[in-house]
Amino acid sequence: MQIQHPIYQGVLQIMSSNFLVNTRDSKKPKFVLLTSQVFGEITISRTIEKLELERRYWAQKSIPWMLVTEGIPKLYSRILVGFTQLSWMKRLCVNELRFMSIINYLLSVAGAGKFRKNKMSRILFAWELGGNYGHLSRQLPIAQQLRRQGHDVFFVVRDTTVAAQLLGPYGFAFTQAPFDTAGKRPVRPPANYAEILLASGYADRAALWGLVRSWLSLIEMFKADIVIIDHAPTALFAAHLTGLPTILIGNGFEIPPDCSPLPSIRPWENIANDRLLRAEECVLERLNTIASSLNARTLLRIPELFQGTGKILSTFVELDHYGIRDGEIYASPIFSSATGQQMAWSEPDKPHIFAYLRPSVPGFELLLKALSKQPAEVIVVAPGIRRAQAETVVSANFRVLGQPVLLDSLLELADLVVSTGGTGTVSQCLLAGVPLLLVPQNVEQYLMSQCVEALGAGLTAKQNRQEEDFAGLLESLLHDPCYRKAAEVFAKQYAGFTPEQAVDQAVQLINTVLAKSMQP
Repeated sequence: MQIQHPIYQGVLQIMSSNFLVNTRDSKKPKFVLLTSQVFGEITISRTIEKLELERRYWAQKSIPWMLVTEGIPKLYSRILVGFTQLSWMKRLCVNELRFMSIINYLLSVAGAGKFRKNKMSRILFAWELGGNYGHLSRQLPIAQQLRRQGHDVFFVVRDTTVAAQLLGPYGFAFTQAPFDTAGKRPVRPPANYAEILLASGYADRAALWGLVRSWLSLIEMFKADIVIIDHAPTALFAAHLTGLPTILIGNGFEIPPDCSPLPSIRPWENIANDRLLRAEECVLERLNTIASSLNARTLLRIPELFQGTGKILSTFVELDHYGIRDGEIYASPIFSSATGQQMAWSEPDKPHIFAYLRPSVPGFELLLKALSKQPAEVIVVAPGIRRAQAETVVSANFRVLGQPVLLDSLLELADLVVSTGGTGTVSQCLLAGVPLLLVPQNVEQYLMSQCVEALGAGLTAKQNRQEEDFAGLLESLLHDPCYRKAAEVFAKQYAGFTPEQAVDQAVQLINTVLAKSMQP
């Protein structure tokens, strides 16, 4: 058929169907296949290709295949009903998916303008700083619900590779976020949020101007009605300059508290208050210079930017990197557990250890060796791992994967999770009552590890990261029941929590802010 089979990192992927319904009724087909997807996703040409492969597969087995969908816009419905009554159209379309392709094309050339007017709003998701999967995993379920409601959604992302993996399958459009290309490393590690900004291009006036103008251009080209800020301070400032409403989504680290100077993110060091103040004053002067040149409102303090039209502090109060904040409403973490391949434990009589790491983590190979010597079944997910690194430890009870997996089923039987300390992974593990070994790679992850230790639900690998150090931590976590008990206490406290609750809260806030902004 000249259709490329789904492939990921050079490996052909197994295609699967959603439902296979069996019936014992001899008057009905023995099997009826149902595929359910959101309507907006099945109008994407690549999705149509893959569905056509699926349809033909089951046709060869003489098993009926039906496409069940939801959220069909009214304009699509009218065109579908009209065209299905035309005999010539039925002859032209050899199958349902070919029909969908034609309808999609006709809309693009004839009815796109009218269809777009029926959209409610244009929503821009902005992700500027940070890495890995956590940011888009948090944004994706919100964006899906907004799109089902009829909104136009567009992403500006820090990492286009991650976006291709997470957003691509759902047909969301995205582009690269502006970032400082100089790549100058600071002389010393940032001491607070203001110094993070200075290390991200704010120290150079020309670089900051370029970043701000780029975000202003992106907002204008997309004609955004609202900007959803996920660790995107320059996008937040650009929206401030235009007067656009914003919604902040982030964990404790990504949304600094409302105080001046912005507090230290290295509490174990004795950092002078003058240093924190100088950093904040420098950033404030840079931003206000730009605001004045554009006749926009200047800022008295940096925290003003983060006290805008809406905020979603997406973490548990116990896991706030800055500690508990008075007067803040915690929306609980938002994470997507529906992405990745399905995995299962194969050794029921052995302890189960799951690890989600990066090869760049200090002590990575020594940690793998320590894990491989445990009398346990181990599954390691390490995106970017080299084959040579994996081959040194792989065995019948030790699997190494390069792409995400579905965590829910693994956590049900997991005895321990090894993680760098991302908010989403930590939250999922604690909600499942599973203790953690934290191997932080940066200051944000280290602060999270201290929150977990304060709960008594895990241990942190400090600077000593030799094989014997990792082995000692693993032994303690696997054999001392106090860590499991502390994790189970946390899970019991938040029993009944689901990420969908926080997603619904975020969507409701976005719609409320949009409605207010559109009032005369």
